Amino acid sequence: MDKTYVFEFDSKEITAHGGPMSLPPDLTFQNVLGLSLDGDSSVNLPRRIVLKKEHTDNQDLFDNELRVYRHLQSLQGNVIPECLGVAKIDGVRALLLSDIGGVSMLDLGMPRLEQATLEHKLALPVRLIRQSGVHLGDFKMGNVHWCGNAFRVLDFEHAEILPANSKFEEADVQNQVQYVSEPFLMRQEARAKMMILRQCKRHNHRKGQRRGVTKPKRTVASDTSS
Repeated sequence: MDKTYVFEFDSKEITAHGGPMSLPPDLTFQNVLGLSLDGDSSVNLPRRIVLKKEHTDNQDLFDNELRVYRHLQSLQGNVIPECLGVAKIDGVRALLLSDIGGVSMLDLGMPRLEQATLEHKLALPVRLIRQSGVHLGDFKMGNVHWCGNAFRVLDFEHAEILPANSKFEEADVQNQVQYVSEPFLMRQEARAKMMILRQCKRHNHRKGQRRGVTKPKRTVASDTSS
């Protein structure tokens, strides 16, 4: 059930409704809130936003993620979420992000993709991020969303801004893509086999039911004319 939240942004108090975001099967992120704003025309924000609260025991992660978002300004709103600024909620800072929507690669609603297509589409955002001088430190299925016909990447707490003279290596991109694509393809194959097994069981069950039906015997009337 949605809760009401009040946060501060741009010297204004803003009311929103929503709750902690989650991933299957049972992951809930208490510090990441998916929110819908009330119809307040005084704030220039999208209706759907995400507030990512800082970890009070590790503020460096928040500072690092904010730096990475600023460094990747040119990719915001396309390859990665848009960082709209820093808000304050429950007495702590929070990144105010656009909600990229789509489905996580962990979600059962994630469409089936052939290996070549999967790896090609995964490499596109990873390559752009790497070419912009950032190495993804926590690249995994839960941090990748399928949005329409493309992948979007989120969560940069552990990302690293590389030195300006760092050489781009395509091998780094492919290694990260493989790290995510392999478990996804394995899970996808396992789900396909499970579906086939269920279909076979249903077919055999129906077949057994048909065999178990006995046809009524035809009775022949006896000739009593003699």
